[in-house]
Amino acid sequence: TYGVSGPMYYLTGLREAWGLALVPLTFLAIFGSRRYPQLLIAALLTIALHMAIGHKEMRFILLATTLIAILAAIGTTDLIALAAPARRRMLTCVAATGWVAISLTLALTGNMRLQWSNEAPALSAAMLAGEDPKLCGLATYGMRYWQAGGYTFLHRDVPIYPLSANDEIRVPSIDPATLARISGGFDA
Repeated sequence: TYGVSGPMYYLTGLREAWGLALVPLTFLAIFGSRRYPQLLIAALLTIALHMAIGHKEMRFILLATTLIAILAAIGTTDLIALAAPARRRMLTCVAATGWVAISLTLALTGNMRLQWSNEAPALSAAMLAGEDPKLCGLATYGMRYWQAGGYTFLHRDVPIYPLSANDEIRVPSIDPATLARISGGFDA
């Protein structure tokens, strides 16, 4: 039901999420790890351990991606500190501009831009359903429950029934008496 991904999922995911920025981020993180090697070890162990688990999601390695960003920031400042004092102010401006440019580029282009609004229709529908005081259950069709926000917008404990034409998520079989009792819970 939850899905299984191969061991290279996280490395591919990082390449897709960070694109060309992966090169300077990796270099800067390695440079920054000279001062804090334990942070790099923690990031690498987090990724390695989660690579061994069948079900993978990028959020599972949030600790690692955060540590990589922190190490890259430390690496940036360490590189600037190696420069002659007269050039440090200019290099700081260049580095800050580079970080802002990379951040904006990653946030506003490619797959990341789609993820800002990809589930908007399902989320809007869930919010609308959550406002109905008579709601006693929610059936979703052709999507996984989390695409509609799960229980976030329902604001009460009601069952969610994910339905799919290709049986992606299987609903357990229900005896006819129970089905007759609960089927009145859905408005047409």
